[in-house]
Amino acid sequence: MRSHHGGGVLRHVEYLTIDPAGNLLVSDALAMFIYVFTPDGKLPTQFGSKGAHEGTLENPGGIAADMEGHIYVADYTSGPIEAAT
Repeated sequence: MRSHHGGGVLRHVEYLTIDPAGNLLVSDALAMFIYVFTPDGKLPTQFGSKGAHEGTLENPGGIAADMEGHIYVADYTSGPIEAAT
């Protein structure tokens, strides 16, 4: 898999899950990003950045999506966050 952060490969995949639309959600602990791959393998969305304030990630781990498409990320360092899709 290739990412959009400099064209490199995913660095440290922690967790994977599938959302209700069939997208693959990937948490990358070293890149501090959540990647959203479409069912056909495209990467139209990624979010996150390193930081300790709202909307940033320090050590993303577990990831889940509810039936409405909200994404929940467990950040081992700064606590859980929610990102609406």
